[in-house]
Amino acid sequence: EVSGIWTAAESPICVTGDIVLPADKTLTIEPGVEVVFHGNYAFNIDGALNATGTAQNWISFVPVDTEEGWGGIRISG
Repeated sequence: EVSGIWTAAESPICVTGDIVLPADKTLTIEPGVEVVFHGNYAFNIDGALNATGTAQNWISFVPVDTEEGWGGIRISG
């Protein structure tokens, strides 16, 4: 489970398993954050996601292995 704030100072955020943002939680991702998936893992969103990058500081979601990829973002609710 994830929630809170992911800051550019903490970047990159390394994902090593499926992650979920619970329905009663909020996650804010600041501009300039890179989220790196170390496997074919998904980001399941049931709660509130605030993620707004800028032209100079965008937010990126990338796999370590481009052939394996990652599981993508799944929004429900």
